[in-house]
Amino acid sequence: MHLIVNDQGEILSFMITPGNVDDRNSKVIFPLVKNIYDKNLPSPVLSYGKNRN
Repeated sequence: MHLIVNDQGEILSFMITPGNVDDRNSKVIFPLVKNIYDKNLPSPVLSYGKNRN
């Protein structure tokens, strides 16, 4: 099982894999991270635009 949690302990993303899957496998990492950026975090373009003076 692979989990990504935030600083408040909330689960942001998870994936259940067989025991013989390498943790560094891109087929595990990319879907976990993509799920977070697609649904929970603002895009870098929007963040950059909001923080400009």
